[in-house]
Amino acid sequence: YLPSVGVCLLAGLLLRRAARSLGNGPALAALFAVAALGAQRLRVRLDDWESDFSLHQSIVRDCPRSAKAHVLLSQSLARTGDAQGALEHARTARHIHADYCDVDFVEGTALLAASDLEAARELFLRGLDCPYSSSNALKSLERIWEAELGGALGPQGRLRALREQAGVAERAGNEQQAALAYREAGAFCLNAGLGADDAIALLRKGKAQEPRCEFD
Repeated sequence: YLPSVGVCLLAGLLLRRAARSLGNGPALAALFAVAALGAQRLRVRLDDWESDFSLHQSIVRDCPRSAKAHVLLSQSLARTGDAQGALEHARTARHIHADYCDVDFVEGTALLAASDLEAARELFLRGLDCPYSSSNALKSLERIWEAELGGALGPQGRLRALREQAGVAERAGNEQQAALAYREAGAFCLNAGLGADDAIALLRKGKAQEPRCEFD
């Protein structure tokens, strides 16, 4: 917005000088011309501000090399159900700025909208390391886990969800939650007949995660 502020200040300065040198008549005519130009520009911009989607489209149009602009448009497209468009702009943002960590969550959201559950999961797990999108990435992972724990992908999917929940809690330093999740994963693995060795390893990991009490 600074260029617009600069133009307004410059216009005001020129009008003031015009009033001193040419009189009030020409200065008022110039003022009306500037106001008309501003009104026309406002009318054009009103279409851009009609919705988040139209605004983000205009930002990408004006700033095509802005990774943030493509991220915003990707999120808007995902909300409208255009998974392919959302994915395209998320990947464009990654191409522009490879270290922009928000892109993991945004691209994961686009893949989730496209029903690519496995690829979305991997990106959400990476998104946990981004301080700006970690909470949203965790919420998205929780939705995937809920689907798996409900049996949508069978016993293997449920076990994977339990493992990931435990791993996320461990990474977050929540020992009690990690211990409970590892024990639950081990018990499920054993009861579902998915491998005694894996079950024992998970139960031992849960035991190792239990908070220690130290006494003097």
